[in-house]
Amino acid sequence: MRAWLRWRQKRFGDFWYHLKERIKTFKPDFVIMGYATHYGMTSTYASLLFGDALEQAARGWDFVGTEIMTRNIYANYRALMSLRQAKGQFQHSADLPVFGLVYTSGFNWDLMYFGWALNNMLGQTTWEMTGYHCPPDKSNYRLFTADNGNIAMREAEQVASVAMLFSNQSRDWARGVAYTPDVLGLSQLLNLKHIPHVFINEIGLKPDTLRKYKVLFVCNAMSLSDANLAMIREFAHQGGTVYLSNRVGASNENGDLRSSWPFADLFPLERWDKSSDAVKMYAGPAFAEAMALAKPIPGVSCRAAAEVGAPVRVLWEYEDASGARFPAVLEAPLGAGKVVYSPLELGTPANATEIAVRSKYSFERQLDAEEIAHRVLADVLGKDTMPWMPLTVPEAVLTNIFRDRGETVVHFLNATGSRMEAGQVVPWGPPSEPFPPLAENIRFVIQLPALQRAYAVSPDFAGEVELETRQVEPGAYEVVLPAERLKIYTLVRIR
Repeated sequence: MRAWLRWRQKRFGDFWYHLKERIKTFKPDFVIMGYATHYGMTSTYASLLFGDALEQAARGWDFVGTEIMTRNIYANYRALMSLRQAKGQFQHSADLPVFGLVYTSGFNWDLMYFGWALNNMLGQTTWEMTGYHCPPDKSNYRLFTADNGNIAMREAEQVASVAMLFSNQSRDWARGVAYTPDVLGLSQLLNLKHIPHVFINEIGLKPDTLRKYKVLFVCNAMSLSDANLAMIREFAHQGGTVYLSNRVGASNENGDLRSSWPFADLFPLERWDKSSDAVKMYAGPAFAEAMALAKPIPGVSCRAAAEVGAPVRVLWEYEDASGARFPAVLEAPLGAGKVVYSPLELGTPANATEIAVRSKYSFERQLDAEEIAHRVLADVLGKDTMPWMPLTVPEAVLTNIFRDRGETVVHFLNATGSRMEAGQVVPWGPPSEPFPPLAENIRFVIQLPALQRAYAVSPDFAGEVELETRQVEPGAYEVVLPAERLKIYTLVRIR
């Protein structure tokens, strides 16, 4: 049955591909646009129930998009930042342009501006409802083009050394637990620390794509082909760092369970396909630092088959509800790189989901679990994966970095007025003060061989504003963006 469902998806994609090829013979400039909701990307509703797998349909599309259904992007900024990044899998795997259809309730200009800016800072364009014009007391973001400071969409390239695999195969053939919460939650954690990253899909597991990155996250991707696994291992062999989690690689691309775990040669573990949740964490190397969790972190049963010794290292241990101890994070060398594995879904407690207006916001932060995950991520990422160091950038100021026409461009989007709490009903509009002023200047250190000039541009003010800079060490420069220069959305351009 699974093989037939995969065949149906492929035939659906074949239709779009051959339609496009046929049209090109007499209308080469004809453009096919297609889109789905975020739910259509992350669930099996379309891909299995109807055979309408987005990654297959996109084989014949020129423009891939999303109908962003919440109607209040601002209230859902944490979830939507990562979901928009996940849709970027088509940008970074197949060089397809991506758009987001921004809905708002009652054409609220603040929500329209925020939705456009969120797409823009990820190199994605915006489709929005027509018939509404900029109010006289608002910033007209529609006039902010590449001619007056915005990035040039066709030329700009994102600056990131971290890639996350969005495994469409694992979305369809999940075993035991849902696929997406771990990978989307870890993306949200990276965003909280302003760590630039992109998503790729299985098509992006190829040398030309992977050589752009230093770290590859393969979170709970349980359904991977032998070819997928070979490319993941080769990435580490060539000097990269791979992070694996939970039930990764347990099945092939059709969801057929493998007879043995494909990473057993690296990690001497006995694994069972049943849940084993962490109620307490112990930090290595001595495991003397114990941290009880207010809520468990989900995981899969996994214990050492033999005493773990060099070259494998156990970095963290966890304790389950029975008091038994298990490895929580392990590291093993592979070629010139390394592989890190955790049986836990460290990202799942951090995964906020997209909630529609008039529905109750359900996400509640688990700060203890987030702090543990941040510490693990810091070990995985190391010190040479960050192109910048944010010094005084609030968590709720969204950021991203591009290279555009010879300049480095750092995006800042103010979401500090969005403070949804679990149980609150998502409102139709923004709060009375949607974009409150920042309490202090934004300061960051950017790594560049030289710096001639730094200036700010924005839909919120005219012209270019020169910024204060200083060299802190060779190849590193501090830049200061005054708090008053980030009202809603500001780009800092550096050459």
